[in-house]
Amino acid sequence: MVDTTTNKRLTHAIRELDNATLPDKQPTRDSIAACIEEPVAWLRNDMDPQERLTFVQHAAWKHHVWTVCQQVIPSWSFIFTATSASLVMALEATLFGVGIECEKGDQDALLCNMAQISLPIILDCLQVVDNARLDALQLYERLLKRSISDPLFPAYMHYHGLDDPRFFCSLICSFPAKLANAFGLEKQSDWYQDTNFYPLVAKQLGHAVQVESNHSVFAGELLGKMMRQGYTDIIVSTLYPIALAHIRQDPSKMGQAWADLWEAATTMSTTEKLSEMMLLHVRRGINQEAPGDIQKAAFGLSTVLFSMHDKQKRLRSVEDFLSVAFIQMAKKRVASTVILRIAIAAAVHAIGIEYNEQERSLVSDSIQMVDHLIRKLVDVWADPIFITHGTHQEQEYITSGLLIAAGYLPKEQLQHVVFDTSLMAHIHRWFQSKDMTTAKIGVVVAESISSLVDKEDNWFHSGILDDEANKHFSELKKLTGTRDALALVPLTEEGDVAYIVESEESDMEEEEEEEELDPDAIVSIDDQDETETEESDLEAYPMEEESSEDEEGAYGQDKRTKKSRARKPVYILDLINYLKDHDDPVKLEIGLKSAEELIRQKTGYGTELEDSAIVLARRLMDIPESYELPEMKIRQQHAITALIVAVPERVAGFLIDELYGRNTSIEIKQVVLASIILGVRELAGWTENEETSESNHAAPQIEFERLSLEPPKQQVGKTRVFSRRMEVEKNKSTQRNRLSGLAGSCFFFPLLVGWWEGSQGRTKFWLGRDTVLAERFVMALNVIMHCATNTPDKRRIVMEYFEFALSLRYANIATSVIQALLTGIDIILNVSYQHQEKLLLQDYTLQLAATKNWLEDIMELVNESELKEKAIRLIARLMQLSTVA
Repeated sequence: MVDTTTNKRLTHAIRELDNATLPDKQPTRDSIAACIEEPVAWLRNDMDPQERLTFVQHAAWKHHVWTVCQQVIPSWSFIFTATSASLVMALEATLFGVGIECEKGDQDALLCNMAQISLPIILDCLQVVDNARLDALQLYERLLKRSISDPLFPAYMHYHGLDDPRFFCSLICSFPAKLANAFGLEKQSDWYQDTNFYPLVAKQLGHAVQVESNHSVFAGELLGKMMRQGYTDIIVSTLYPIALAHIRQDPSKMGQAWADLWEAATTMSTTEKLSEMMLLHVRRGINQEAPGDIQKAAFGLSTVLFSMHDKQKRLRSVEDFLSVAFIQMAKKRVASTVILRIAIAAAVHAIGIEYNEQERSLVSDSIQMVDHLIRKLVDVWADPIFITHGTHQEQEYITSGLLIAAGYLPKEQLQHVVFDTSLMAHIHRWFQSKDMTTAKIGVVVAESISSLVDKEDNWFHSGILDDEANKHFSELKKLTGTRDALALVPLTEEGDVAYIVESEESDMEEEEEEEELDPDAIVSIDDQDETETEESDLEAYPMEEESSEDEEGAYGQDKRTKKSRARKPVYILDLINYLKDHDDPVKLEIGLKSAEELIRQKTGYGTELEDSAIVLARRLMDIPESYELPEMKIRQQHAITALIVAVPERVAGFLIDELYGRNTSIEIKQVVLASIILGVRELAGWTENEETSESNHAAPQIEFERLSLEPPKQQVGKTRVFSRRMEVEKNKSTQRNRLSGLAGSCFFFPLLVGWWEGSQGRTKFWLGRDTVLAERFVMALNVIMHCATNTPDKRRIVMEYFEFALSLRYANIATSVIQALLTGIDIILNVSYQHQEKLLLQDYTLQLAATKNWLEDIMELVNESELKEKAIRLIARLMQLSTVA
């Protein structure tokens, strides 16, 4: 037993051992070995389990671990070799408690508490790699790999006293990114690559579930974290055979354990991705589409997903699973009828099948489940919007699901469903479609449902699908007979297990799958420009020309060293630090070059970008111009544009305030205005490569023929008109305008407020004093107004623009600014209120009259031919509006 006095003595002794390793103490190998081995000996020999746990939780022990990781390993990593095995074992015992023998429960508590202390410190050491030796990095790597192996990983699973399981799981999931960034191109091993790391962790987790069948918070958090990072497919392919084998060995205990694990993993997210990846994994394991093969695969899937004891919870899980398989996967390119057959067979097996020697049938709960599924499918299938605008792939997929599910119901039950949902009446909507494929899908459903609910003499048979050209639709009709779950094929548990496990080793081609953005993505520096590795990169910087020859050589060598070590920032805070370092042009160049890409990568994921948006915007505007960085203004503009698109509510107001700031240079003001223009266009759904049609993006040509005095030419012959209605309806698509609700409040009105405030005093830094800035400012207003055409702010924006433009009627402004103002008037007349002439005249009668007088003054007083031509077109348009209204 260790009393309080002894504990204080040991605390003081460990401090002395740590101090002996400091550089000013001139440590030796013996003092380093003593610092590591002696505290481990105390833990092994002098303490009982509770005292041992109390001691490692003391601040002195945490300082000791920090000393070992931050001081000893970077300088003395060469002594931890295979020839000094005892020292390596002492190091592992110091950091993770490995090798300290005690009872099982006490050992788990010790290992987990020591790992909670050591892992954050080791990961922090990886970020400080400038002075780290390669062998030190390799030692850190080995220690991290040791932390996710036996006996540590099973201890994480069994121990329920982790301080913050979510944070601890985040530490483990950050291994790949931290190690890859630390090693860079000097990769020593590939175990920490994401394609190898996550299967390794998942396998450790799966085998640990076999030992600990109780619900584990750590296991659920870790599995959920990996799924949220986008590695659900890797997790499923690794855990599926393990889970199936475990449940077959002990269905009662292990079935509930795995059900609890899936539930815990999907607590912070939906089950959609898990269900989808499970289905795709099982689908890849089927070599033939025979009923027996599908039945085996489906029953195995049911065993893995739905082995929970609670009947109501199992029913809810099955219904959610069917919604994913039959409805939500309709838009996936990998979706197929085989997936539908697997899904419903697995669901039926999970709820219940009645077995006898001659046939298999559904129990009452299974019938109710299939009944509910068919009603949901009919709601989707009969939707007029789905019939008109759904793609043929979606229509065929939903139709296939409807037919497969209908084949499982008894005849009387299906008749009730058809009557209650008015399915046969909805089929006429498909017949009325002018698209032949859509109409044929309606014929497929009509003939298939009729064969299931009507007597054979009354079956509906149109004959349309009998020819060879419609063989595909005839195959769809056969789906009503694919009752895979009810097929009479021999099935043994051993054969089922063997089939699923063998399918893991098959080399079938993987289908394309949508991937989620990984917040801990590994950063590769292979895509950096070749100029970053050339020694002549820094010759353009002025400070080198001013230095002496000796200083220049030292400076160049130092910069080349920094450049070889500087890597692309991974997080927003890293990017801010790069842009903040005005003394290092290399970091500035790398940060500016990667800013747009990183901002777009972080858009919509977490709050990291939103929390740092203002600081990042300030840093992007505050880049010094003395270094003459390549494409500085373009990259600056693109990065600010990406920031506006990502978090417009956060940065738009700040940028507009800086636009009117007295300390903002004219060049930065031009960059801000250009970024606002590009950001607004992107928020409205415009892209630079988008080919816009005349009807959508060009002002309609004024019909001068109506104003001509020449008589119209008489038409000879008869004009034939061909309708393109079907083509137009088919190509119709709706897209959400992200600018809606932001155009006025975030951009247009704040810009005008700043203009009015500056115009009152006409200060030196007011935008109106610079012709180029004033013209670009007006064009920014024009773009915002154009993009806000179909938003709720349109009416107020147009009213404010009229007041703004007419207030400059008698001002002494440049011709280019007047042209920009007339462009805005043109947008109002021909775009904002296109086909709404009466509403335009009704809402803006006085403004239009004043505009007409202004245009007439321009015709009389201005000598610019281009300006006069634009004024003539607008006057003609106003006259046309008055006649139309």
